Amino acid sequence: MKKLLTLMLAALLVFSFVACGGGNGGTSGATSGSDASGSDAGGETQVVLGLVADYFTFDPAYVYEKTAHMIMPVLYDTLVKFDENATGGIAPNFASEWTISDDNLTYVFTLREDVVATTGKTLNAADVEFCLNRMINLGDNPSELAKDVESVVATGDFEVTLTLKEVSPAILSKMAETAFGVYDSEAAQENGATGDAATDTAQSFFDGQSIGSGPYILDSFVPNEQLVLKKNPNYWGTPANVDTIILKHINDPSMQMMSLERGDIDIAFDLTAVQIESLDESNVSVYTFPTLDIFFFSMNMDPTVGGPFADQKVREAVYYALDYEGLCEIAGNGAKTPYNIIQNGFAGYLGESPITRDLDKARELLAEAGYADGFTFECGVIPDMAPSGVAFMDCAVKIKADLEEIGLVMEIAPDEVSIYLDKMRGAQYQTCRNMWGPDYADPDNQLSFMPGQNSGLRNSWTTDMAPELAELCTQAQQETDPEAREALFEEIQRQYTEAAGPALVFLQVYRALPCSTRLANVEYTATQMVNLAALSVQ
Repeated sequence: MKKLLTLMLAALLVFSFVACGGGNGGTSGATSGSDASGSDAGGETQVVLGLVADYFTFDPAYVYEKTAHMIMPVLYDTLVKFDENATGGIAPNFASEWTISDDNLTYVFTLREDVVATTGKTLNAADVEFCLNRMINLGDNPSELAKDVESVVATGDFEVTLTLKEVSPAILSKMAETAFGVYDSEAAQENGATGDAATDTAQSFFDGQSIGSGPYILDSFVPNEQLVLKKNPNYWGTPANVDTIILKHINDPSMQMMSLERGDIDIAFDLTAVQIESLDESNVSVYTFPTLDIFFFSMNMDPTVGGPFADQKVREAVYYALDYEGLCEIAGNGAKTPYNIIQNGFAGYLGESPITRDLDKARELLAEAGYADGFTFECGVIPDMAPSGVAFMDCAVKIKADLEEIGLVMEIAPDEVSIYLDKMRGAQYQTCRNMWGPDYADPDNQLSFMPGQNSGLRNSWTTDMAPELAELCTQAQQETDPEAREALFEEIQRQYTEAAGPALVFLQVYRALPCSTRLANVEYTATQMVNLAALSVQ
C-alpha cells in the first residue's frame, strides 16, 4: 500500500486568485454599517450577491449546475478538497489521510472524528457509505462523476474503502466535487432518502435545509428569488467570516449593475465587458481572474434532430464561418479561442485554435455537402444569462450574423434556464449556444465531450460514430503516466478538430468580477467560483 497525501495525476495548472481590496478602481475605506448589504441591527455582517441563478436544487445527488458549485462546498464537506497549495492540488478534508493499493483500484480513507452535521450528529463512515451510494444509485447527472466506482463500503467506524471498476487517475479530483458531499444519513432517511431512484423522495427536503457539516447552513430558498445562507456556529474547521450571505436572482444585468452601484448588492456576477467599463468606480472594485470556462456552439449529430449538422462537411463549414476575433471582442477581458475542448490551464493544452475564418472554404464545404443554397435551422439560447460577463444572447446574435454570410439562417429559440437545461441534456436542440465550467480540476473532465460520453451524447454523438476517438478517450481516462497522459490529450484535440466535433469551442474567458469596495478576501477558483467561506467585510 502507498501512503498518500498527493494525487497521482499529470501536472496541471488550475487558477486561483485572492483579492484583498483594491482592484481596478475604488478605495478600501467603505464601511459595513449603513447600506442594505452591511451589518444588521445586531451588528452581524451580511453580504448580498446578485446573479442569474441556474440552480434549482441543493440535494448533493442532483446538483450539477455551475453556480451551485459555489454554494454546495459551504454546505457539505467532501472527503478531500481542492487546494492549489497542496501537492497535486488535492488536500485532506473530512478524510484526514488515505492509502491507494498498488493496482490503483482500492482507496482506503481514514476519517476525522470531529465532523458534526447541523443536526448535531457526528458524521462517520456509515454516513459516507450511504451518501455516496445514494448519489451513485439515483443515477442523475452527478453520478457520471462516479461511473468508475465499483463500491463504497464502511470498513470501520471512521474508515471507508472505495473500490474502482478500472483505474481512474482523476478519481480524487472528482471526489473533491459537491456530488460527493456527506450529510447526516439518518436525518436524510427520515425525510425520504432511500437511495433508490424509484422511491427516493428527499430532494424537496434538501431544498429547504442543509444537514451537512460545512461552514454555512441553508436558511431559506425561494426559487427564482433568493437563497439565504447562515454561518454555522458549530463548524469543525476555520469559521466563516460573514454571518449571512444572500444570493439574489437578478436576471437583468442592467439591474445588477444599478444594484451594485447603489450598494444593494456586493457582487454582480453577470455584467458584460461594456457594462463593467462604464461602472461608477467610487465604491466598486473590479477584479479579473483567468477561468477554465469555455463557450461553444453545439450541433446535434442525430439526423432526425440536427438535420444537416449530422454531416461532417456542414460542421466544418460552421468552423470556418465563425469570426473568432469578433467573438473574443464581445467577451472582452483577454478572451481567447482555445484549440478546442482542452483549455489553457490543463495538461495537454495545445494553444489557440488552428482554425481561422475562411468564408470561401466554408461555402465550398456547404456545396460539397449539397447545401450550396444554405438552409434554415434553430438554435436554443438562454436569453438573460451572462456567465463570466459574456451574454449568451450577444454571442448568439453574432454567430447568427456570421453564418448568414454563408447562407445559413439561424432562428434563435430563447428558453428559460430550467427548460433549456432539460432540452440540452436530453439532446433535443438542433443547435444551441452553450458554456462549460469544469466539474473537477483535471483535464479528464473535458473527455465528457467525446463520443459516447455524457456531453458528447447531448449532441447525439455516439461511440460508433467515431470509434478511434472513443478508444483514445478510454486510454486517456486510464493512463497514469503523466507524459503519456498528456500526449493522449493532445492527440484527442487534433482528431477532434479533424472530425469537426459537434461542440465548437469559440471562447475561453477571463472573469471580470465587480465587487463593492467593502469586501475583502475575494477568492475565485476555476471550479467553485467565489469562495463564500473566505469572504469578509472591511
